[in-house]
Amino acid sequence: MNSAEMLQPFSATDLVVRIQKGDRLAERQLVEQYQSGLLLILRRQAKADIAQEVAQETWRIVIEKIRLAELREPEKLGAFIAQIGRNQLIMHYRRERNAGADSDQVPEGEHTQGPVELLEQADAQRIARQLLEQLNKKRDREILQRYYLEEEEKDSICEDMELTDLHFNRVIHRAKQRLRLLAESMGITL
Repeated sequence: MNSAEMLQPFSATDLVVRIQKGDRLAERQLVEQYQSGLLLILRRQAKADIAQEVAQETWRIVIEKIRLAELREPEKLGAFIAQIGRNQLIMHYRRERNAGADSDQVPEGEHTQGPVELLEQADAQRIARQLLEQLNKKRDREILQRYYLEEEEKDSICEDMELTDLHFNRVIHRAKQRLRLLAESMGITL
C-alpha cells in the first residue's frame, strides 16, 4: 500500500475487519480518522490535557475491543469510540476523587466546567457559527454544523445527505480544510 492509499479514509467496517486481522496500519488509520471527533467530545467536559490523556486510554481500549471482536456493529464505530471516551472520562474523574483530589472537585454527574470555561466555549461556538455562515458551499456548512455543533450521528447525516461512509469522510475533511483556510484568512486560529 503506498502512502496516498494509506491516507485515504476507510469505512468503519473495513477498518474493523482489518484490525481484527491484525493490520497495524488500520489501527493507525482508525486513530487518524476519529481522533479529532473524540477530542472534540472530550474537550466539552475536560481541559485539553485531560482530554488528551483520556483519548490515549480510549484508543488502547477501543483497539483492544476491536481485536477481540467485541464491537458487534462495526458501522457504529464512531458511537462506540465516543461512548468509550465518555466512560474513560468518568473513570478519570472517579480516580481523581478517590485519590483525594481537591475538595472542590466537581462531583460526578455535575457540570465539570467553571463559568469562565463555559463562556469561552460559548464564545468559540459563536465564532464557529459565524465562520460557518461565511463558507461558500452550503454542503460544507451543513455537514460541519450537523456533525460538530449539533453532534448528530454520522449515519444519520449520511442518510439525509445521501453520502456513503467513505464519501462523508472526504466531504467533511475538505469542508474542515476550507473552514480552516477561511479562519486563517480572518486571523483566527482553529
